[in-house]
Amino acid sequence: MAQTGIVEGAIPITASRNFLHDLAPYLDDRPVALICRTGNRTSQLARMLEPHLEQDVINIEGGIFRLISEGYQPVPCKAC
Repeated sequence: MAQTGIVEGAIPITASRNFLHDLAPYLDDRPVALICRTGNRTSQLARMLEPHLEQDVINIEGGIFRLISEGYQPVPCKAC
């Protein structure tokens, strides 16, 4: 499958058992926005994270595919 790119400024973290640990260094007072290809995985991840974080957790519904369909131009992911 071809890469779609990412939202500019996003920090790519794979949804895994270590997700919260991998996310921890980036947490501050800002909300945590989650985005995947279609929004399905991040919807589930958001529900699992909410009880463990003080920050608001936002799932970008429809994922990067929805954003692209609305005209957003993703940037290449250098770390992917």
